[in-house]
Amino acid sequence: MLSQQIVMALRRKYEAEIDCARTNVQVYLEHPAGVAEHPDIISSVDTQIQIVAEARDKLQEIEDMEMQQIHQMTTRDSDQQLVDHNHQKEGNGNQKEGNGK
Repeated sequence: MLSQQIVMALRRKYEAEIDCARTNVQVYLEHPAGVAEHPDIISSVDTQIQIVAEARDKLQEIEDMEMQQIHQMTTRDSDQQLVDHNHQKEGNGNQKEGNGK
């Protein structure tokens, strides 16, 4: 299903963003002298942490959407089962009334 492929691609994208940002933070912290183009290490690390936070929020939103979809499907199934059950009871009641006459 295409929608599942899209969701999986987004999930992998956000996970990759998290991995890259965490790796950048690790490099900044372990080799601050080797990162000459980033003289403000604190700002650079803060930017990477922001990337992680945003990607995690997006992953959480995907999970929330999936849970909501599952809940809606389960609720629909439960509602349909209740309707089917009520129709069966009505049908059995009509048969009993017909047999008694």
